[in-house]
Amino acid sequence: MIAVAALIAVFLFAPAAMPQEQENAAPKENPKPAAPVTIAPQSSKEGRALFDRKRYAEAKPLLEKACNIGNADSCGLLGDLYYYGWGGVDQDFEQTRLLDKQACDGGSIESCGNLGLLYEKGLGGKTNYTAARSLYKKACNGGSSGSMARCSSLGMLYLNGVGGDRDYAEASAFFRKACDGGFMLGCTALGSLYQNGQGTLPDAGQARTLYEQACNGGEMVGCSWLGRLYEIGLGVPQDYGQARTLFKKACDGGFKPACESLGKLP
Repeated sequence: MIAVAALIAVFLFAPAAMPQEQENAAPKENPKPAAPVTIAPQSSKEGRALFDRKRYAEAKPLLEKACNIGNADSCGLLGDLYYYGWGGVDQDFEQTRLLDKQACDGGSIESCGNLGLLYEKGLGGKTNYTAARSLYKKACNGGSSGSMARCSSLGMLYLNGVGGDRDYAEASAFFRKACDGGFMLGCTALGSLYQNGQGTLPDAGQARTLYEQACNGGEMVGCSWLGRLYEIGLGVPQDYGQARTLFKKACDGGFKPACESLGKLP
């Protein structure tokens, strides 16, 4: 499980003292820095460019070269190749864990979140919810928009009391952060807290607002749950037509429970 980034150090030693009679001789040329010093940035840049263009097989050796000499971003991208089985490699969650840990330890916040997911789901090793909480928190607090999904995942662990105590206030705070950061499933989860009165007084109106925000942002779960409010007339007037529209949107968008709800409408 322990994978640490390789550290490269280049030592330039001064030439030995010249004998007195050679003081005026032309000085020897200093040796050039070892090649690895310049390989990492170039390999990382070219490897990421190929990765972004989905030319994974070509990206892989460049990412490996950069990762082996300490480029955390390259280690994380290499971990993605093994996670999805891209670039001609077999899907290997254990290898993904090693690479994501190396990347996380090297400062890649995104890889910390990815590693948290592996611990939560038990992919590539044992499940460890406590470690997942810690890694999700590190990713969430990293502040990048790409980490907002990890804020929502952390909120779910607090909501369900997994990896530690159940804490609705913490769950709400992390769902709110995810929602405000543009991760619409966080808005949906926050809406459910208001609907169910978890850590707050029940507020169907606030739940509807958050479900609408999620649905309008393309989150099909939010559309389905908003449809349910219209079906039962909670926080909105009962309206089967509106419920049908929302269930159909969610169903067409790939959320299968909405298809079942659509079929049960009168």
